[in-house]
Amino acid sequence: DLPGALEVLRAMLARKPPVQPNVRTLNTLLRGCLLVGAPTEGESLLTRSEKEWGSPPDDSSYEYAITLLCQTLKVTRAAALIEALRRNVARAAGAGTSPPAGS
Repeated sequence: DLPGALEVLRAMLARKPPVQPNVRTLNTLLRGCLLVGAPTEGESLLTRSEKEWGSPPDDSSYEYAITLLCQTLKVTRAAALIEALRRNVARAAGAGTSPPAGS
């Protein structure tokens, strides 16, 4: 029930103080998007996770998002996401930090 899960997310964020979602929350929601074929919602969640929630996506997050985009024939957007992930890994390697596990 993706709409129900998204309503729980809205309720979490509406609390005072808000309950900030973490990467596990993100990945659970992305799996829901994958199951029902909701690429727009999946992309939005991926973007919001880092910008609004302060919880950067992990390898699983990218895997779910890329699979979702390919499943719904959004191959150009999937390719752009793969390229962004490559740039992030290269930037992390150049900065002397370890890239995410499995990259």
